[in-house]
Amino acid sequence: MTMKRYWFLSALLAFLVALAGCGGPPAPQPTATPIPAADASPAGEGTPGTAGTTGPQEAYPYPRPEYIPYPEPAGSPVPTTASAPPPPTPAPIPTPSSSTGVVHGKLYNIQTDEPLTEGVLIYLSPVQGTDNPEMSAVALDPLRDRSTTPDAEGGFFFADVPPGRYGIVVQAPTSQYLTRFGNNPEKDVVITVEAGQTVNVEKIVSGYP
Repeated sequence: MTMKRYWFLSALLAFLVALAGCGGPPAPQPTATPIPAADASPAGEGTPGTAGTTGPQEAYPYPRPEYIPYPEPAGSPVPTTASAPPPPTPAPIPTPSSSTGVVHGKLYNIQTDEPLTEGVLIYLSPVQGTDNPEMSAVALDPLRDRSTTPDAEGGFFFADVPPGRYGIVVQAPTSQYLTRFGNNPEKDVVITVEAGQTVNVEKIVSGYP
């Protein structure tokens, strides 16, 4: 009787142990959700040793706008290159007054024998005496001496010139030249003006340019 009770208790204990080990369904385990790569690429590309990845790139690349030149407004002025005004047309020679004189002539380029019409100023400068009575000096003073520009034919004139001795000087962009007579290029243009008289120097020449 005692032996039977022992086996009964042993069997009951084994049954309870088995029931405790298999009791109820297992608790659910959390499942990891895969996250897609921002910039995936096929295996074998990108960083060595890492399949399907590349170097640092923008996760969300923005589209680059195409360059479109800004149109010019309608009616915009077209830029132009400034040019020098044309030389004036020849004017009639004035008549001298009873107390002053008139000087006129035509200026030519001594190298080309063509009229000088642009890029020069013509001055009427007074002659200064020297210690040598056979030598005179022309003193150009651009701020005080009278000046003019040649016309389209190289012509020029000075009106209302006080009596005295004068030289005709050409002012070029970088130099000054005392003109010479066209019929005698060795002689400087130094003239004497008298009241009521007109002095025509005719053709004179300059070394410019």
